[in-house]
Amino acid sequence: MVRRLVILFVFIFIVVSITVWWRTPGVPIRNSIVFIGEPTVIVSWDTKRSQYVILTIPSDIRLEALHGYGSYSIASLWKLDMLEKRHGSLFLPSLVENFTIPIQWHSIHEKTVGITNEEIVQFVKGQLSLVSLLRSVVVRSSSLTLIDMVRVWLATRAIDASSTGIFDFRSRLIGTEMSFPDGSRAVQFDQKTYDGIVGDIFGSVEIRKDAIRLAIYNTTPMLGIGSRVARVIEQLGGYIVFVGNDDVLYDGLCELTGTKERLISTTSKVIQSLYGCTDVETSEILRGDLILRLGKLFEKRYLPY
Repeated sequence: MVRRLVILFVFIFIVVSITVWWRTPGVPIRNSIVFIGEPTVIVSWDTKRSQYVILTIPSDIRLEALHGYGSYSIASLWKLDMLEKRHGSLFLPSLVENFTIPIQWHSIHEKTVGITNEEIVQFVKGQLSLVSLLRSVVVRSSSLTLIDMVRVWLATRAIDASSTGIFDFRSRLIGTEMSFPDGSRAVQFDQKTYDGIVGDIFGSVEIRKDAIRLAIYNTTPMLGIGSRVARVIEQLGGYIVFVGNDDVLYDGLCELTGTKERLISTTSKVIQSLYGCTDVETSEILRGDLILRLGKLFEKRYLPY
């Protein structure tokens, strides 16, 4: 009986693996999973290359959350997400905006994360083993589906210390210590310090080869949205030539305008995967090769639910 179950599992795994391989899109953008615990660990990888990045981040560092929630520690932001039953829709986008990494999945960990690079990699390999991933799916301690589980395992099974960039922010300060009215003290995440440390580690070779000039227009009255989006795209290798405002309000989420050739580029596909914009094909001469207009629905990312 046990043998039959094992054979059945192997057969299902092979079928799912083939399905995942067949259905996996060819967009060379980073995928990432965040392991929630102490510390928070983000594992990111290039979907076309065996290149990995691991961030270990103190869970008490405070970030600016989306939807007008203000400053929360990573641990508290996760608890808030669970309390309000957001299923990661508050937590993950807030991490993406702060750490400029596309993060698709989350999982809870209770393991000890070592100090050396080798120990950190061993922790990650343990969390990304097929057994651990399957357990997280079964007990629902992660947002992974069965197909996601196989996709993540296939993408990360070759991870090792030699192919991994490790940024241990437990020992490298990426924030400013602040005092609060109740007398407590905490470290507030500093984007400029963080950006200076990680550099262009998350940049896509294909996006850089595109060399597409991107102009970003904020069509909403909320200030600063365009700059936030520009920071994320630049960290992924995008070339921003203009960030400004447009007096003509766009009622939708966002729209990406350019020639047919530009709209099927890697840069366009990456922006689509991040924000889900509407394509608008044109042959007109534009301020950039692609024009990204952020609309009224996009503004809602920064407004209370």
